[in-house]
Amino acid sequence: MAASKGPAAAEAGGGNDATPPGNVRTGRRGAYRPRKLLPRSQEAVKRTVFVKYIDHTITEQILAALFWSYGTVVDCRICGDPSNGLRFGFVEFQSEEEAYAALLLDGIIIGMNPLSVSPSRTAICPINPRFLPQSEAEWEICSRTIYCTNISKIVQSSNLKAFCEAYFGKVCRLKLLDNDKRSTSLAFIEFAEVDGAIAALGSDGIFADGLRIRICPSKTPIKSYCYGRSPVLAGALAETNQAAPPELLPVNGGSTMVS
Repeated sequence: MAASKGPAAAEAGGGNDATPPGNVRTGRRGAYRPRKLLPRSQEAVKRTVFVKYIDHTITEQILAALFWSYGTVVDCRICGDPSNGLRFGFVEFQSEEEAYAALLLDGIIIGMNPLSVSPSRTAICPINPRFLPQSEAEWEICSRTIYCTNISKIVQSSNLKAFCEAYFGKVCRLKLLDNDKRSTSLAFIEFAEVDGAIAALGSDGIFADGLRIRICPSKTPIKSYCYGRSPVLAGALAETNQAAPPELLPVNGGSTMVS
């Protein structure tokens, strides 16, 4: 495998140590904890704003802290766009009035780009709580874990692990998941150190066998009992592709990696 650095920011996933009011914190990766599964309704759409042109230095923690000045942020989600170097996201408030006030942030420059902020047409898709971390130890693991999508099916777990360790840092656990209904695979990669995960996030958009891989912070740890399959122990590698459960399939669709 060979790699060349892309334009993605090396500090992706970082942030500052400022703590806004409430429970949304900026700081290390994994500090922002998404809201658990709640019923969706048209009211949630009215409380949500759509944000475009988010660069790779901006994390969900930073974005939530920015919007907190206009109301209570109950959920924040950043999505990757493999077609270019920018991303989009959604921010949900407690009230419709707060979401309306947050539209004043349209055009504000954060990172390297002015944001586009407009009313959202959709609500944020909630996360199934059984996949969220259940302890402080699992939250810490999440801070070292990345979630990758749009991986070519010819890329093997051994290739992926070797590449990550060569360019980002030691890999503790890796789970490469496959699904017959999709043309690509996805993976969860847990690093030994937070710095390894941050370095990997800086290579979001990396090419592998002609496909641009989306890399983002994982909201779930790699479970040792992973969906009834054999355990993936620390320091070990899942060599066989496994079927991805429907709950983990992404809803959204630099450097160069050659296997």
